[in-house]
Amino acid sequence: RMKIFIFILMFFLISGLMVVNNYDLHISNKEDLKTFSDIYSGWFSGVYSNVFSVTGYVSKLDWLPK
Repeated sequence: RMKIFIFILMFFLISGLMVVNNYDLHISNKEDLKTFSDIYSGWFSGVYSNVFSVTGYVSKLDWLPK
């Protein structure tokens, strides 16, 4: 359980750092912090939506051999 928690934490940390780096944001600046939160929340909502779609598709597959 702890490994999964650490993996998820590292995923969020690395993805957040990638957003900061790619958009050249300075988190100490309030405008950049707002930009970061908008970009990251939009990205996260896209990831959530894609995972939901893939899960729905996979659950509809016929997994039993014929």
